[in-house]
Amino acid sequence: MDISKASNLERLLFDLLGRDAATLKSTMETFESTGEVDLTAHLSTLKSLGFYSGDTNHQDRIDNIRWAYDEAKRMIDPHTASAVHVAREMGSEGRPMLCMETAKPCKFEDSIQEALDMPAPRPAGMEDLESREQRFFDVDANALSVQNFISEALSSRP
Repeated sequence: MDISKASNLERLLFDLLGRDAATLKSTMETFESTGEVDLTAHLSTLKSLGFYSGDTNHQDRIDNIRWAYDEAKRMIDPHTASAVHVAREMGSEGRPMLCMETAKPCKFEDSIQEALDMPAPRPAGMEDLESREQRFFDVDANALSVQNFISEALSSRP
C-alpha cells in the first residue's frame, strides 16, 4: 500500500515545520526525489500528539480485516487494517486505542473478498457504478483554470 503522496502527510509536515511554506516546499521536493523525509528532530512533538508508526504487509492487512470482522462483525478497509495492525502490535498499556476508518471497504473489493470470502456491500445507488457513463475533462493544473471550469460547468446547468 503506497500512500506516500497522501495530502494529509503534507498537511502534517506543514504544521510540524512551523507552518513555513518554503521549508515545506523544500522538504516535499526532497521527499519527491529521494522517497524519504527525516523527522528525527520532530519525534518528541509527534509522540506528544499521539503519533506512532509501524508497517504492514498485504497479509497483515488481510489478517486484520478478518480479525475485525470476526471480533466485531465490522468490515474495515486495508488502510484501516494497517492502523489496527500497528495498534494491536503496540498494545494499549491500559489506555483505550482508537483507529479511525479511512476508507470504505467497497473501494477494495478484491482485498475484502480475499479476507472474508464475501463482497463488501456498496452504498445505495453505487451498485452499478462501473457500467455508468464516464466523463473526463482536461483542465490546466492551476487554481484559475479549475475555478473557470467549475464556473462554466455550473452556469451551463439548467
